[in-house]
Amino acid sequence: MLAEALLHLDPEAVAAHIQSLESDLDFSDRAQAIGALARLGRARGATRAFPAGPARSHLLEAAAAVKRGDWALALTALIEALRLSRDYADGAAREAGRAIFTPSARTIPSSSAFIAATPARFTPDTLQR
Repeated sequence: MLAEALLHLDPEAVAAHIQSLESDLDFSDRAQAIGALARLGRARGATRAFPAGPARSHLLEAAAAVKRGDWALALTALIEALRLSRDYADGAAREAGRAIFTPSARTIPSSSAFIAATPARFTPDTLQR
């Protein structure tokens, strides 16, 4: 999917590519997940996108990791942002974390391995609360 490649190359361009996919039941969840990760990636370049707060640096770190495709680091940073402030930036860490765990988001190949390696620290249910 082109939107997946753009997630790493040009997060600004993702929205235009997923718009038509969001109404397709076969791709809807995947398109929404990629859109959430793209929003995080777009915020990476604009430090004002996130208000001052203890979770800010962790969200910026997660955004940079998503752009590089470093899912383990992105998840670690998102977990720390959630630990510090669950509702920071309108729940941006929660939204991005859910997107990484979306079953049809094949963009994230290592999420299963990460979950298996850290079951005591984090589960997808943590993001649902």
